[in-house]
Amino acid sequence: MTAFLGLKMKIYDVIIIGAGPTGDFLAARLRERKKRVAVVGLPGDPESNLFKQALALRAEIPLTKENFSKLSELGNSGNSSNSDKFMGPGQFISRDTFQIGNENLKAPKFIINSGAIYDLPKLNSSAGLPIKTPLEILTDPNPSKSVTVLGPGPAALVLSQKLAQKGCRVYLALDGKNLLPGEDPEVEESFVSLLEKEGVKIISDSHPGIQDEVYCAAKPLVPNSSNMNLEACGVTINADRAIVINEECRTSAPRIWAVGAVTGEPFEFSLEKRQAEIILDNIDGYFFSKIKMDSDPIPFVIPTDPPFARLGPGEEEAKINYKKGLVSAIYPLKKSPGAIIQDKENGWIKLLGKRRGAELLGAQVFAPHAEEIILFFDLVLRARIPLSEFNERNHFPFGTFGEAIYEAIETLNEKIYF
Repeated sequence: MTAFLGLKMKIYDVIIIGAGPTGDFLAARLRERKKRVAVVGLPGDPESNLFKQALALRAEIPLTKENFSKLSELGNSGNSSNSDKFMGPGQFISRDTFQIGNENLKAPKFIINSGAIYDLPKLNSSAGLPIKTPLEILTDPNPSKSVTVLGPGPAALVLSQKLAQKGCRVYLALDGKNLLPGEDPEVEESFVSLLEKEGVKIISDSHPGIQDEVYCAAKPLVPNSSNMNLEACGVTINADRAIVINEECRTSAPRIWAVGAVTGEPFEFSLEKRQAEIILDNIDGYFFSKIKMDSDPIPFVIPTDPPFARLGPGEEEAKINYKKGLVSAIYPLKKSPGAIIQDKENGWIKLLGKRRGAELLGAQVFAPHAEEIILFFDLVLRARIPLSEFNERNHFPFGTFGEAIYEAIETLNEKIYF
């Protein structure tokens, strides 16, 4: 430890800005490599917001602080507690120095895992109603009986359904015309129908005149890149407040990497863990052995009941690139024996393909087990297997949703070849 301009100076091999599950995972792995590691926690725990919200939106039971602590430890073998931990806020004063209070932390390498924050709106409400986040609503032991959810977006949709199923009176206020901007019309229609059946009232005004309710800001999280003086170390931030990274997860500053929600959408915790693995492979590697993030699309899931899963572009987006070469087909589950016997026949599977080569471009699934069904199409897309190869029905068990996968492929193949 040295002194600099009256401040304490501590020197490390790697400093991680942002704690949470991913920060602890990185610290544990780096400690196993005999690295001197410091971890900086941030006020309000923004580095855990994505992780906690994703779990809360998927959970069948109320999640407590103890639940989150137990879940965050899963997969984090090693001991991150051996790392020095500091509590921010703090800021960069140079490319290799981060200042917290009266201490300067210095290292040749940094990993920024500062997460995302809720950008709570300011409402003109004479009633002075409180504004809560989805995480606060879902972990509240005494939830309100009436809630206005401020959308649009996946979190607003899932939260509205969950609250309605608990007997809460729910208003979903849309900032715009669409519930899910950018998705295909049948996706929007399916979710509007689903919410209406649950008793959710979709409105355009954020205050319908009810005085005994709570507002919930369920809009997308915002990258937490402010107040750290990232400009001082040469890190580029885009117009959406996200840190710009390359396929090696490295920022515009050569010895600074970034991981997770601070790097922008898609906000997927599974993607964050993959980014962390790539950083661990690259942080000490030679230039010729760098690991890169693959460019294939990753599955996107909305954990409603039933869930929705999408891989690749929607049809409107795909038309821009493929025009006449694009083929699409929808297979309704009401034609599937497996769906009928389970009384789950209101969903569908939609596939997009190229006429030339019968190549899969994307898939959308609104059905029970959509999160698992989409994995089949993910493997097909990544392996570049032509859809014409799936012509043997006996590999798709009768009376299951697997059979619906086969029928969806056959429906698309008929359009491609006939």
